[in-house]
Amino acid sequence: MIKSITPLKSFTILISFLFLFLNHSGHAQCSAYFQSVYNGATDEINFTQLCTYDTTIHPVLFVWDFGDGTTAVEENPAHHYVNGNNYLVCLVVYVGNGAGCCQDTFCEQIDFNPASIKKNPECISDVTLSSHNKLVSLFLTLNQSHPLAINLISITGRIFPVRLAQTIRRGRNEIDFSMDDYPSGIYMLRIEDEKGNSITIRFSLR
Repeated sequence: MIKSITPLKSFTILISFLFLFLNHSGHAQCSAYFQSVYNGATDEINFTQLCTYDTTIHPVLFVWDFGDGTTAVEENPAHHYVNGNNYLVCLVVYVGNGAGCCQDTFCEQIDFNPASIKKNPECISDVTLSSHNKLVSLFLTLNQSHPLAINLISITGRIFPVRLAQTIRRGRNEIDFSMDDYPSGIYMLRIEDEKGNSITIRFSLR
């Protein structure tokens, strides 16, 4: 996982330039993030933006660079790669404009190999997360008992084990953990099975 401001194509620079001339709508704050899932039916990667920003501020613009020379300006695009390879995919989110606009970039390395692409663990039928102050509650529903590892990931990519690979029972499970010693900010909670298939939830700690 790479969290950095990465130079993108001239297309992105042009979009950024034009964006500054839209009507000013206030000071904005934002944090870019996305997830990707391979769709075997279409042979495409489905990208879902999970950015954090004030939804009352407009306009909002999502600019994607798929790492193969193509770009898109969509919220949740799908993209087909012609060749299997490693691609650095970047999402730039713009919120607001003028002096009060916010721009943030999130990049992630995509290993496009349809035969070995990781998927969400099949044993998980539902997952939700809530956080209040520094207490985080994970609600995990499994259709069968299964060993799962749960890790906490900071926005800088640092990994903190929450629960090592242990069997979690079938049905609805509640897993609570305190984050009193963690600074406020954006975190990801990753749930992973023994095959490396995983699902990630993004949340804010205040």
